[in-house]
Amino acid sequence: MSQEDFMKDVSAINFLKLRASWGIVGNASIGSGAYYDNYQVGGTPYNGNPTLYLNNLGNPDLKWEQMQNVDLGLEYALFSNRITGELAFYRKVTTSTIMSPGISPSVGVPDIPRNLFDSKVLNEGFEFSIDYKIINKADLKWSVGGNIAKNHNEVLNWELGPDAVSGGTNDTRVVKGLPIGVNYLVRYYGVDATDGLPIWLDKNGNQTKTFSLDHRVFAGSVMPDYIGGFNTALQYKGFDLSTLFTYVIGGNVYDNSGKYQFLGTSKRTGISEQTF
Repeated sequence: MSQEDFMKDVSAINFLKLRASWGIVGNASIGSGAYYDNYQVGGTPYNGNPTLYLNNLGNPDLKWEQMQNVDLGLEYALFSNRITGELAFYRKVTTSTIMSPGISPSVGVPDIPRNLFDSKVLNEGFEFSIDYKIINKADLKWSVGGNIAKNHNEVLNWELGPDAVSGGTNDTRVVKGLPIGVNYLVRYYGVDATDGLPIWLDKNGNQTKTFSLDHRVFAGSVMPDYIGGFNTALQYKGFDLSTLFTYVIGGNVYDNSGKYQFLGTSKRTGISEQTF
């Protein structure tokens, strides 16, 4: 844009570029051997001889994930290139997501990867970066810069239930209309001083001493609201000195160890620790 005729008289703008793209890309990171059944040697010996056992079932119908990408960006350089940066917007919709939801234990294998053709996951947001050359001389250069990004993640459609895929601590879930990996919990209110039993909140926010997974609600996303960083760089002749700082704003951190503090009371109420 900065080379167009209508921009020639704008001396403050040295460079201005607008970009836009749309496309569909595939994710082939399926993993080796996911298409066919996998057998391994090392099962229970038979008559003193090694045996083969089924380690995992394959899926010959497995296909690539698909991602529809929209990208818009504006790159700029101002005031004799002392200020440079970029403003970008993106929108990505993932379909045919590859997941390995749990299957019945009677099958004898832990899970089978498959495509979720009726599921959609959205990621969209913006990124902004700026750099400013405070000193720009032959032997001495000093610049500062920063960036910030915000991503909106949402499960647009989900063909499985919330318990089909769990997180590493078994307390995050995938729920339609919410970000991936939300804290999906029964909220803890406190302890009843009269009997020492835990008090929970049901899904309507009422206090109860009856623990039930039916009371689980969205209790915050593990994804931050904003991420970014800022930097500075100093160059003097042949010496360089630079620093980089990063930051995160928002997001919830779940204290997984906190649920084990209730092991004693949970045994008194017949609640197993896996449900916290």
